[in-house]
Order: sequence, then structure tokens, then C-alpha cells
Amino acid sequence: DRLKGKPGVVLGASSSLNELDLDMLDGFYTLGINWTLSRFRPTFYQSLDPSPIDYYREQLADEEEVALIVKDDMKVPFGPDKKCFRMKVRPFDGLRTVALPKDHTREFTFPNNSALPAIQWMFLMGCDPVIMIGIDFNIPKAKRSVELEGTHFADVPAGARMSGYNVSRQRVIFSHFRTYLAGQLNRTLINCSPHVNPEFDVIPRLPFKETLEKLRKHRD
Repeated sequence: DRLKGKPGVVLGASSSLNELDLDMLDGFYTLGINWTLSRFRPTFYQSLDPSPIDYYREQLADEEEVALIVKDDMKVPFGPDKKCFRMKVRPFDGLRTVALPKDHTREFTFPNNSALPAIQWMFLMGCDPVIMIGIDFNIPKAKRSVELEGTHFADVPAGARMSGYNVSRQRVIFSHFRTYLAGQLNRTLINCSPHVNPEFDVIPRLPFKETLEKLRKHRD
């Protein structure tokens, strides 16, 4: 609860991130996922895939204040001075598995996408509300993955890919998580991504700029 009561923002790597003024995040606690480091320097950087870690190796080594979050069995190319948290993950298996772990050494829920464990992490740190941006769920599972070339994430390596989602399954999982947050924690999750898949309608949506301005006034 080191960030208790402070707003937190989780940045996914969907292309809608390019439509947002990320300078508005200055002063907020943030967690970037996977390829977002090409666009933004967050408080926490999470990658449960070794590919982005390897690609951003030099940048992460230089960014001493950015805390790294990786899977517990991943090898990282950094020395002991690098702030690095190791995240144990478990598959989704009903409502009981969306509960927050008691501390960061316990298991986080990993339903084949990195957004939920990142959001759980920010709530575990005490953040409230937590804002989602760049988390669109717009890549259909039928495509399995798409190359990031052609988006504004132009400096990712050639052939870098983003996995598709079973949106119906993610809808069920996040619906359980929202019920858990409201019923047991009295915490708030808001989606400020501008282009969310219409099938993923379980998290309340608010406009990014207005929401950040309101939170900044309240914080100040």
C-alpha cells in the first residue's frame, strides 16, 4: 500500500496510445507493459515476455528509476543494483483467482494477456483509481497475432508482434475482477482507451483528458 489512495495508470501497447497526450501523465504513478517503453518512461515497467526486455536492454539499464517487473523464472540481463520484482503468475480459474495477492511475492492472475497482472500490481501498491489506456482488445484471436509495423511503435524490432485475444473470455475475466474490486475492496478501475473493442464493455469508460485533469485537481 505504498501508493495508497493515489491514482495509477496502466499503459498497454495498443495503437490507440498514439492518440493520447502522454505528457498529461507527468506526476502520476504509471506502469507500462511490453512495447510501451518506446513511447513512455513509466514508474514501473512490466514484461512477462523476454523479447521486449532484450530489445530495451540498454534503455532499461540507463533508466535507474524505472522498476522492472518480470515473471519469476525469467532471466534478466541486469546486475543486482537494478530494481527488479519477480512476479509469480497463475491461470484464470474462476472468481477466486482474480483476487489480489496478499503481497507482491504471491501469485498474480495471468489470463494470457499482461493487462490484468499489471492492473492487479497497481491496486496492490494501493493505487485508486487505476486507469487503463492503450488496452483495446481489438486484435481478434483468429489472427493470433499481428505485426506492430505500421503503428507509431515504429522503433520496435522488425517482426515484433502483439498477440490476439479471445475477447469473450477477457470480458468474463474482467467482469469477475470488477465485481471483486467493487464488492470487496471498494476500488475503481476505469478504461480511458479511446478505441476499445465494443465486445469488451465491462469496465466503465471515461475520456482520457477530462479524467486526468479531474484527478490532477483532486490530487493537488
